[in-house]
Amino acid sequence: MLFTLLIGLLALAFVVVYKYLMQNRGVVESFGIPMVKPFLIFGSPPYLYNQILVHKYYQDMAKKLGKTWGRYDGRSPCIVSTDSDFIKEVLVKHFDSFTDAFNFPTDPKETTLDSAMGEEWRALRKMLSPVFTSGKLKGMLDPMDHIADEAIDYITEQVKTNPEIDLKPILQGFTLDTISKCAFGLSTKAHRGENSDFAKAAYDVFSGFRADNLGMLLFFHTFSHFPFVMKYMNLWPESAHQIRQMTHDIIEERAKKNITTGDFIDKLRDELEKLEAPITRDMLDAQGIIFLTAGFETTANTLGHLMYNLSRNPDKQEIAFDEIMSVVEDSVINHETIKDLHYLEATIMESMRLCPPVTEHDRFCTKDCVVNGIKIPKGTRIQLPIYACHYDEDYFPQPEKFEPERFLKENADKIVPYTWRPFGGGNRVCIGQRFALTEIKVFLAKLMRKYRIVATPKTKVDYHKGDLFLLFFSEMVVKLEAR
Repeated sequence: MLFTLLIGLLALAFVVVYKYLMQNRGVVESFGIPMVKPFLIFGSPPYLYNQILVHKYYQDMAKKLGKTWGRYDGRSPCIVSTDSDFIKEVLVKHFDSFTDAFNFPTDPKETTLDSAMGEEWRALRKMLSPVFTSGKLKGMLDPMDHIADEAIDYITEQVKTNPEIDLKPILQGFTLDTISKCAFGLSTKAHRGENSDFAKAAYDVFSGFRADNLGMLLFFHTFSHFPFVMKYMNLWPESAHQIRQMTHDIIEERAKKNITTGDFIDKLRDELEKLEAPITRDMLDAQGIIFLTAGFETTANTLGHLMYNLSRNPDKQEIAFDEIMSVVEDSVINHETIKDLHYLEATIMESMRLCPPVTEHDRFCTKDCVVNGIKIPKGTRIQLPIYACHYDEDYFPQPEKFEPERFLKENADKIVPYTWRPFGGGNRVCIGQRFALTEIKVFLAKLMRKYRIVATPKTKVDYHKGDLFLLFFSEMVVKLEAR
């Protein structure tokens, strides 16, 4: 009797789960676009993320199925698009229907600007935007020049021993030192390998977003089938919570000692006095997580890719060097003197096209909407692959070629809007874009004036399999020849 009852309960549970997982089937088919068919209850491929380069998969599928196609991410219907008109509709014209980048609520202790939804996102964006006004940026950028000089002095020390050098850890250290000082008022020496608690926590965060082993693979597939479980799980790894606690402690210490520097932490501290729903104190502290992690690794990633692309394209490197010498001459290179380095800026933009640090950004449909004739119901995930879009020949002829001239001002009309998106796009575009580009430009100009970047047999980019939306490599070895 008990055995029969148990079998009956298991059968009932199976039916309930099966109906739940199959609830949205038929939605993607109704869009009338090419699609990757799902398999049973498992959604559409890919399944074994740990065995593929995810950004390449979406590039290959775009070539095979076209600019807009469908799939099921677990049980969730998805539209994947590299179509510039479709992207513009989602990011701008119909933004009110696609305000969210995630489709699950998070604990206030984990609600950062990038994960916030609806009114929480609007309130956080409004709160943090003043940090990046021209006046505020100037104050935050002043220490950047000194930190860049320190990092390049350290590189000079290393080059004396061996001109062939792995720059990846130094670049990570430089960007971490910069964001630590400019935003948190902390003086770190991560570029020298001196890992403070802040540095250790920051380095550790990103390993939690790679499906490169069975445990992480199961986690991401569970999330795609049962997104509601995220209410009961931590979105961020423990290291991120350490950063949140550090942010909290720095705010409290400054309040106690009445310290004011005008940086990011001061902005959070100011908001404490006028907090109102939906922002909470926990949410305020959580902003330190995204500001630090997003502000260092993606910038270091971009600098590393620039080392690769410039070393592989010495002719373009020389054009950029000649511009640096003609514009800056004997002046001190800083954020004030680099404004007319247009070719160098185009070089950075082209490198970010070829090697975007973030390979995809998403939106979720929050209310039924029609986009380019497609009726999209609430709950549909919109995947916007950045890497695949950057390699589309219709947008960027000879996409494999490193051609900074594409981004010179005289060629601006040839860039189709919303096709170059290393910082995302629309109202949710990366809030720190100007800060990051200035940081990259300052460091690169200082380094290139002093050294020629030369490729060696070890100069390569080996990307990690299982990275769901980041373009990570472990090392960047180049030879630096004194100018």
